[in-house]
Amino acid sequence: MKYIFISIFLFAISIQTSFGQSFTCDFDYGVRTNKDTNKFETIFEKDGLETMKATYVSDGKNSRVIGANGTSPLTALLGYDRIDFIELTESGNNNYTTIYFDDNSIVHSRHLKLLGMLYVGQFYGTCK
Repeated sequence: MKYIFISIFLFAISIQTSFGQSFTCDFDYGVRTNKDTNKFETIFEKDGLETMKATYVSDGKNSRVIGANGTSPLTALLGYDRIDFIELTESGNNNYTTIYFDDNSIVHSRHLKLLGMLYVGQFYGTCK
């Protein structure tokens, strides 16, 4: 039993270190906090979401996102059916992104508290 566990663990490490992929993603819609009303609103591509395009790159050791605001390092966690990215922004907030391998769907979540107001967003789309 102990040898089976060690074999599975080493196999998982080899998958993580050998994974190398790039995903170019477009976000079709999302939900975010409206800064004027402090209420949630749905936003679609026609409402300005076209700036929500990003490329996620991982070579198994280093990962980064390339978007409208530049490039940022990421922590990548490879799962059985997905890859998760965690971004620690310069302001100290975290962004979370998951890309599912079966259909290349993506979900991106932001959480930010600024001047006592909570701003959140969750965006959905597909990757190539």
